[in-house]
Amino acid sequence: MDVIHPVRVKVACIRNPEEARLAVSFGAAAIGMAAECPGGGADLTEDEIGAIAGSVPPNIGTFLLTTRRAATDLAELARNTGANTIQLWDEPEPDAYAHLRSAVPGLSIVQSLPVVAGAGTLESALYLASRVDALVLDSAHRVPPIRWEQQHGQTHDWRVSRRVVEAVDIPVILSGGLTHHNVGDAIRAVRPYGVEVCSGVRRNGSLNTQLLVQFLEVMERISP
Repeated sequence: MDVIHPVRVKVACIRNPEEARLAVSFGAAAIGMAAECPGGGADLTEDEIGAIAGSVPPNIGTFLLTTRRAATDLAELARNTGANTIQLWDEPEPDAYAHLRSAVPGLSIVQSLPVVAGAGTLESALYLASRVDALVLDSAHRVPPIRWEQQHGQTHDWRVSRRVVEAVDIPVILSGGLTHHNVGDAIRAVRPYGVEVCSGVRRNGSLNTQLLVQFLEVMERISP
């Protein structure tokens, strides 16, 4: 196997401080929480997100996923929760990226991007690359309107994601249906900066230690 740079792991869908600490204890570089969870699952309050973000060391990425689009709403949400990274589900209002940078200094901005072959994914990635700090490439429904709900827990065409990785000069995080069974193949196919896992390490609504360990063990064998 070709040597691939150490691939970071973001464990998404975190619901409480206990899950956050568990993910970090096994080597997650980042955790993800949802103020609004479009693909299903629990929406967290600002206080709950703040408690989770404050439960992990400051060097851990604390990603706050939101569907909000208004610049002032996004800035207020980031300040109130203390998350160090905001992950935008939809493309926000035109001035939101610049407003966030000035209103919340030090906040990292990440944009979720649906991956659909022939639907302008690469063009969108190139447009966003100068505006955000990283991209999360996720699975999407193939029939307009292009949304994630119908593809929750499913993979997508990794060839499209690989083209995005090769075209942009910002970190790209691969998401969508990843488990310990397929994450090795996904990394070899896409060569991402990081991977995001949610349903692949959860069982019966909770973060599952066995699945988490299996996933991270695969990552350790891939990353030098």
